[in-house]
Order: sequence, then C-alpha cells, then structure tokens
Amino acid sequence: MSQDKLSCRICGGDAPFVFGAKILAKYDVAYFECPDCGLVQTEQPYWLNEAYAQSINLEDTGIMVRNQMCAERFAPVLFSLFGPSGRFVDFAGGYGLFTRMMRDCGFDFYWHDAYTENLVARGFEYRAADTVDAVTSFESFEHFVDPLHELRKLLALGGAVFFSTDLAPSPTPRPDQWWYYGQSHGQHIAFYRVETLRRLASMTESMCVTNGSNFHGIIHSPRLPYAIPDRFYKRLRNEMGADVDGLYVRVNARGKSRGWSSLRDSLRPSKRGRNFYLLKDAASAHGALARRLRASEVFAAYTQHLLTDSLAYWQPLLKARMAGRTLSDMELMAARHAPPG
Repeated sequence: MSQDKLSCRICGGDAPFVFGAKILAKYDVAYFECPDCGLVQTEQPYWLNEAYAQSINLEDTGIMVRNQMCAERFAPVLFSLFGPSGRFVDFAGGYGLFTRMMRDCGFDFYWHDAYTENLVARGFEYRAADTVDAVTSFESFEHFVDPLHELRKLLALGGAVFFSTDLAPSPTPRPDQWWYYGQSHGQHIAFYRVETLRRLASMTESMCVTNGSNFHGIIHSPRLPYAIPDRFYKRLRNEMGADVDGLYVRVNARGKSRGWSSLRDSLRPSKRGRNFYLLKDAASAHGALARRLRASEVFAAYTQHLLTDSLAYWQPLLKARMAGRTLSDMELMAARHAPPG
C-alpha cells in the first residue's frame, strides 16, 4: 500500500505512515500513527476473516497466567469500588476462564463473547436484559476496528469499563522491536498510549485511570466507593464536604471498630491502611453526590491507586467479605435454566 496517511479511527485527524510490515506472512500492511491522540493503527484490516479462523490464536500461550493475573489484580479493584453485591460482565470473555475465576472468588460475574465458545462458565452467559455495574474486557481493545464505537457499546452495558491492553512505547517501535504487534496472527490492529485512552474518555464524557502500562479503566458513571482507606476518605470528605458523613462506617484492626467487627482478625496482616471506611448502604452510592465524582480528583487518585497498589493492600478485606460461589452456583444454574412453568 502506497498511502502516506490515514484518518485516525479515534479522533479523525491525519495519521501519517510510520512503517510497513508483513501480516500473516503474506500481506504487506501499512501502519499509521496519529500525532494528536497517539493511536497507532493498521490500514483498514481486510485480512481479519482469515486472522479469526480461530478466535483464540495458537500463539496465545499466556491465556491461563493472564486470566489468573487479571483476577488477582481486578478482584480488589471491583470489590473496593462496588462491594460484594456488585454485578459484572466479562466482554470478549473467551473460554470463560476469567468469569469462572471471579465467581469462585465470590463475585457475581457473567460471560459474553460473540466469537468464542463458553467452556468453563456455562450457565452464566450475559443476557441483554441483565443489568451490570461494570464491564471487564481483557486483551480486546487492540482488536477493535472502531475503538470509540466499541467503547460506547461497553459503557452502555455498565457505567465503567476495566480492561487490559499493552500501551505502545514512545518512540514507536519498529515491527521487529515489539512483540505486541502480533503480525504472525494478524489480530492486533490498534495500539494505544495514555493520551489515546484519555481522548477516548473525553469523547465519552468519562474519566480515565491507568497504571501507565497495561491495566486501565474508563468510568462514565462513577459512584461512591464501597471500601475506602482512611487517608483517601479524609481527602474525599474535605473535597465533598460533610455530605459524606453518615454514609460510611469506620473499621480498623485494633479492636475499636464500630460494626463489621468480624473483619478484625483478617485485617491484622495488612501493614498499610488498617483504618478505612465501608459504605453502609449501596443505594447511597448513587445520586447527586456520586455524580460529582466524575470531576473528583480524590476519586480519580483512589481508583488509580487501586489499579497500581491494591494487591497486598486489599486482599485481607476481600477474603473476609467475599464468599466463593462454586457450590451455590450449582443451585443457581439449575434454577436459571429450569424449564418454564
């Protein structure tokens, strides 16, 4: 292809040609980089039908470890923001590994994938009438032909989208310098930077959080966090005013808790953030106060913290408050799929 520029599929600006590469070992494909939003994209991907002869490509040898890593990383994020009663869907969920892992942790998770068979989360397929609080989608954004359109679809399912995709280094690496281009399987066609994600968030009137590497969130409808450590709670109260008083109950690991005393022992291993607050009523997460969070510096900082520093910090609380669904799901599946009448 001899085209020297392409219209950016996110912001519409002129994206100049940066290099060419061989896709599927036979197609000469041009890549373009938008100087405005930072997106690196292929030319219009005419080879996708061939690339998706198998939806999970043979080179995806990291499928098991990736799902385990994402479950460990996002369990405390989703718990801290939405609590034990949150409801979620894993979009482009592959074989259902992540959905099953999250249900086994205690989360009410469902699966959706238009191209892959659900092997291990059968019975928990997402249905169009279902209402969810947030969407997860791992290793999918780099597959999107129209990222803005796909993001809007995800935000229509739930008010927040948490996802993984490796951000493109700067300067833009050549084809032989970055494995994530995936030329041999041909399924990766869009590559993002932090400024790209921020542009997507702005175009959907949302906020963007990212660890600057591979884990990200775009939140359109923020709500009061279910669990928030003392230092962030104090900052939130200073920012929001006394409106948050009475909505949270204070918990600590030193035997002086007001309520939730059963958490005390499980919190002792935590060396940080022993004092924190739990939302007393899920209904109070919504409303006028929650709508102000989109412009909240404290909420953004706390969510960023959850993406980058939550693993050891929140695991004791997570384990104390969540009950695995492995056995109870048997009864739920039977009831969900019982013949009508």
